[in-house]
Amino acid sequence: MKKIYKKTIRRWGVLLAIFSVLSCSDLDLLPESQVPNDGFYTNEAEIETIVSGVYDGLQHSYSRQSAPGGLWSLTDVRSDDLTILLSEGEWGRAENLNMLPTSDITLDFWQNCYLTISRTNNLIANLDVINDEGTRNKFEGEGKFVRALTYFNLVRLFGDVPLTTTATLSTENLPDLTRQSTSIIYDQIIADLSDAISLLPETNEVGRATSGAAKGILAKVYLTLGNNSSAKSLLEEILSAGYTLEPTVIDVFSVTNESNNEILFSVGYKSASNGEGNGFSYHLLIDGTGYVPTQEHMDLSPAGDRHDATLAVIGVENRTIKYDPDYAVEYEGDNDWVVLRLADIILMYAEILNEENGDANMQPAIDELNKVHAREDLAPYVLSDFANASELEQAIRDERRFELAFEGHRWFDLQRYGNLVSVMSNHLGVPVTEDDLLLPIPQREIDVSQGVITQNSGY
Repeated sequence: MKKIYKKTIRRWGVLLAIFSVLSCSDLDLLPESQVPNDGFYTNEAEIETIVSGVYDGLQHSYSRQSAPGGLWSLTDVRSDDLTILLSEGEWGRAENLNMLPTSDITLDFWQNCYLTISRTNNLIANLDVINDEGTRNKFEGEGKFVRALTYFNLVRLFGDVPLTTTATLSTENLPDLTRQSTSIIYDQIIADLSDAISLLPETNEVGRATSGAAKGILAKVYLTLGNNSSAKSLLEEILSAGYTLEPTVIDVFSVTNESNNEILFSVGYKSASNGEGNGFSYHLLIDGTGYVPTQEHMDLSPAGDRHDATLAVIGVENRTIKYDPDYAVEYEGDNDWVVLRLADIILMYAEILNEENGDANMQPAIDELNKVHAREDLAPYVLSDFANASELEQAIRDERRFELAFEGHRWFDLQRYGNLVSVMSNHLGVPVTEDDLLLPIPQREIDVSQGVITQNSGY
């Protein structure tokens, strides 16, 4: 296996190196004495190590431990919700939608995503050694869920990307590096999530995928693609599945309450576990360089109103209080990253109801909106607050902006609404074009692929 791995590195470089068989000892999934000589896994205990590697890959793609980076830095930092007090270098470029193809931030995210995908492919390819059907189905469902979630993040940030769904066992079956169209990527995402829904259990360990989580992500995929009817049916299944809202947003994110029934899926971090901590909470809460809410985010709702649920003044700066500050240790924070929770599901459902019913019947959407809005002791909305469905639509969007602030949703929501160009142009005070919205493909990946991977327009 090591010979194949080294050949792959020499021939194709970084991208295909991470597609190599993951039983190679340098990934530390197993002690070298336990790695099968033929490169294949032989029992459930060994497969469990691949599962652990799959979730470890998510940890790195959502929030690097060693430095600020990961999904939040490519969404919240680039949106109109978060700014940096010392806006310089790569972070200044990220904030101003002016990133370079040589950016370490995008390279790190890209590589972590494809490493995660490689691990899911390896997991799915080796499941025949498990005799118990329930265990085999669960592992397959977890692999397909994580692969779909990772591609969903990649396709929304980079557009067309390479697609690989098989384990790379030798230089004879190297994957095609050609970037595939977003429609092909979405077809694979939908197929994987549909399989995951049928394969995954309703309950699982905290931080592991469930059928409810797969339904929620698939609903968001459908909503992104404009297929509201398919999204609606999935959301209704989730809303009747027994998930419940916590009393406040702060309760959702308490480190001592991370198994609460509002969370459908989260990426787990534990600083006490030697390198398993997050990097985001330190930078959002206490880092002196300051990743802070934008003034326009603060001003949108007056003090004492909606934003007080997630924002506070810590020292001389406005900082989020959503994540538990007592556990925000430098590069090793304990806070989990919540990928999907019930409030998000409810607000997506309200959005669909409002679009379906229009001016004729706004009350069902208002009722859903109030489930989230009124739990923070705010006065519930009433029908007379809205002259038409367009005003209600804006209220739902504003609620998402505050309720889900700094959870990595704002950029993708604006992208889905179709107003990302206009909002970011207004926010930055300079014209923004469609070319500015997609991230540059890492130049290193283009180079090591010998030009098979192409660059996005504008870079």
